[in-house]
Amino acid sequence: RLSRSISLTRRYPFPTVFSSCSKKDLMASFEKGVGMCLFNMPELKVLYGGQKCGNGYVEEGEECDCGEVEECMNPCCNATTCTLKGDAVCAHGHCCQDCQLKPAGTPCREPSNSCDLPEFCTGGSPHCPANVYLHDGHSCLNVDGYCYNGICQTHEQQCITLWGQGAKPAPGICFERVNSAGDPYGNCGKDSKGSFAKCEARDAKCGKIQCQGGANRPVIGTNAVSIETNIPLQEGGRILCRGTHVYLG
Repeated sequence: RLSRSISLTRRYPFPTVFSSCSKKDLMASFEKGVGMCLFNMPELKVLYGGQKCGNGYVEEGEECDCGEVEECMNPCCNATTCTLKGDAVCAHGHCCQDCQLKPAGTPCREPSNSCDLPEFCTGGSPHCPANVYLHDGHSCLNVDGYCYNGICQTHEQQCITLWGQGAKPAPGICFERVNSAGDPYGNCGKDSKGSFAKCEARDAKCGKIQCQGGANRPVIGTNAVSIETNIPLQEGGRILCRGTHVYLG
């Protein structure tokens, strides 16, 4: 969506101003837990164009890099040489202020949700420590949800994300039947050999999400398809379980 909804201020260089709909899409993505890649620093050795003072990335041999001379607004960095000015100890980072390191214990990243943990400056680095969060499986939201990759996940929230308003989790029998298959459409992850693992009955709700209601098809994109399973009940009738599968081209 970003490539379509970004505000096109000019044809060249690449636009850097986001439209309101881009910001809305981005915030929605963060709330769904798909922003973790933004915490990963780029691999500096494979940047397009190679190493260069003035590209905005602090590379080997550089103390700082605030961009080209005409765009540099950093009072701690010499844009021509990519070195620190005068008595400056640092030029970048959430733990750098007025060209000096912030004291150890200074908060540098607030928790984003109940599964995230705060980070604090170490006193020895200008950068905030790596983002950490509670272990996967830790209960959250008054035990209605479980932490996964730093996000509090509930079946209700996931069904709405996949199928839109009106969607809700399917009965337990759907999770048990579908996720006992141990295939791409129903599983509890992969085993040590890389094969899809069958879910034990007690772990069935940790497998592929099963829902009911909502839209006629998944609302998360055209590469997501509906996987429907009809399960006969002992007392008669059948129950419809709706899962999704995303084809990644």
